Amino acid sequence: MKNVLFVIGSLDKGGAETQLSRLSIALKQNEINVRIFALSSGGALAAKLLENGVSISYGYLNYGNNFISRVILIFISWLKLFFISIKYKPCVIHGFLPLGNFIASTTAFFSRVKCIISKRALGTHQDKNSLWRYIDNTSNYLSNVVTANSLGVLNDALSRECFIKDKIKLVYNGIDLEDYSDSLIQRSKQRKILNLLDEDIAIICIANLIPYKGHIDLLTAFSFICKKNPNVKLFLAGDDRGIQNELTNKSIELNIENNVSFCGIVNDIPQLLSAMDVGILASHEEGFSNAIMEYLSAGLPVVATNVGGNEEILCNAPGCYLCRVRDVENIALTLIRVIDELHSNSFNRELRIGLIKDNYSINTMLKNYLNIYNRL
Repeated sequence: MKNVLFVIGSLDKGGAETQLSRLSIALKQNEINVRIFALSSGGALAAKLLENGVSISYGYLNYGNNFISRVILIFISWLKLFFISIKYKPCVIHGFLPLGNFIASTTAFFSRVKCIISKRALGTHQDKNSLWRYIDNTSNYLSNVVTANSLGVLNDALSRECFIKDKIKLVYNGIDLEDYSDSLIQRSKQRKILNLLDEDIAIICIANLIPYKGHIDLLTAFSFICKKNPNVKLFLAGDDRGIQNELTNKSIELNIENNVSFCGIVNDIPQLLSAMDVGILASHEEGFSNAIMEYLSAGLPVVATNVGGNEEILCNAPGCYLCRVRDVENIALTLIRVIDELHSNSFNRELRIGLIKDNYSINTMLKNYLNIYNRL
């Protein structure tokens, strides 16, 4: 392996984008040349990638344009990527997310390069727009290998799509545990920064503010918990994708606005998690959650809805529980259970960290992808 060319929609902070960033940096550290082609420019992850020697090229897509304009800009971006591929001569073109997969696979086909596409979430986008089913099947047909980041995503793709039965492979997400090595040392300092008292119980939800992440369900469930324990605090970390005002109004309506904090985009997740006591994810759909991996890496007990790959990662995690999706009462009762167990299950912290170390390290993910690249 010498050169890998990644294709993705943007380098904004999100689950797939974060995994692409981690993989790119790990490959670069293993002396493999890495170039990323993002269809739209900028993105919060770009600076760190550039600092680590990863080359980035951008297309011309602007998601604010109308449909016809976006199609034209996607085609112009595709042409730019095609010429980059001819010049760069990658050993593999690797796509992420549906649009990135389509652009990567068609470019690889015309430039005669091996192609991998990665499925990072359930195929619910096909339910919203049936055109995506044909686009995804085209990507599948033109690619050499299809990867899925959880069994939930893998089985969902097999049930929906064509041309992947003999191509699809399971490659779990990865995380660098070194980033969490001093979390206990940071805890007292970070809790002071967040104005948390010793008796306060801090609950964290790391998820961009998107409707399907279930923030409304979470706020409603949290309001029940506040009635039982006024010392609970909820921190919502993630980019506002258009619903923060709605969530703010909801917290005021529920009379919990003093217990809820919006953190926005957080650049140092391990530092923030060092101050937390419980991790929560109330999503309506997931692929394989980076947030849950981050919670466990910090040693936190986790409550998560039973969607996508959440069951896979939490099935052997002590002190962690699944709850029913969109079931506010069940989410509240499960959170209360975890809060009640906090002091009695402190020894489980190391077991949760060990689960990540043994199964979901960045090195394990890197090794799996290198095996696929080298076979091609």
